[in-house]
Amino acid sequence: MAVARSMRRTSPISLVLAALLAFGFICFMLSPSTPSASSTSASSQQRQENAAEHPLSPPTKPFFKSQAVRSDGYKAAPPVVHYNLNNLTNTADSVANGERVLILTPLARFYQGYWDNIERLTYPHELVSLGFIAPKTSEGNTAVAALEKAIAKTQSGPIDNRFASISILRQDFDPH
Repeated sequence: MAVARSMRRTSPISLVLAALLAFGFICFMLSPSTPSASSTSASSQQRQENAAEHPLSPPTKPFFKSQAVRSDGYKAAPPVVHYNLNNLTNTADSVANGERVLILTPLARFYQGYWDNIERLTYPHELVSLGFIAPKTSEGNTAVAALEKAIAKTQSGPIDNRFASISILRQDFDPH
């Protein structure tokens, strides 16, 4: 059997290293990735102790109250909180149970049709929170100005048409 020319030039050490790398990759992919039960219960207990009092408060709120400072004088980063979104549940009668909805929208341009569709939602607006993220560009400034006009009109109208909350966040970095 003839060996390809490229294989004749390949070093046996390269082949052994490639085989070891492939074996390591397969072992990594097949190894269990679930944490031990003791570490899961400890992190769950710590999350409950660090949780904010109000369910709509950010989970890092107690961290900011303590103002933790590192030994070099800088404020420590907020703790990372992991949420298992596979455990989220809802009920068949979400309106009666007061289940809240958050609609997040990246906003490069303001589209009146999109805003009109949000206003036409049949889900009670007092259970709907809106969030918009807009870039710090001239186009983003125009979109935010138009959005603010639409928000002012909606939130000053009939109480049934007002949303629970509306947040506008601006990107804090320059676009590419």
